[in-house]
Amino acid sequence: MAGWPDPGSPLWTPELHWLLDRSIARVRADLGGHDWLSPGPELPRERGPAWRHLYVYAYLALIDVVTGYHRDHGIAGAVSWTTLADLGRNLAVDRRMHRESWPVMQSWLTLHARGGLYELGRLQYQRGDTASAYTSPSRDR
Repeated sequence: MAGWPDPGSPLWTPELHWLLDRSIARVRADLGGHDWLSPGPELPRERGPAWRHLYVYAYLALIDVVTGYHRDHGIAGAVSWTTLADLGRNLAVDRRMHRESWPVMQSWLTLHARGGLYELGRLQYQRGDTASAYTSPSRDR
């Protein structure tokens, strides 16, 4: 959150605002989707933290939408928060690997934000045509 520019900051360029709005709308429009979904184009790291973390900001902006979707579909609050915590784990893994927080699993994380994947204990279950269970990729790192 330290990289989130203040609302009046010149770091919030019209282009960045546009991308953030479109990313939020793209993920929100596919609530309940269970296929991988890119939140938007690959963003240039060198343009600074606002660009590096744009999709993180989009996921954070969707928290109320996601938890409401979960609640409406009978998902316990504890499961929602455990599932959404994978964003932080992925950022921590990337920070250790690359010395910066850049979510390498941006498309994977859209599953969490759309109700397409739930974390139950040490496993993550992805909804879809076939039952899938994954060991949380960042749980033990």
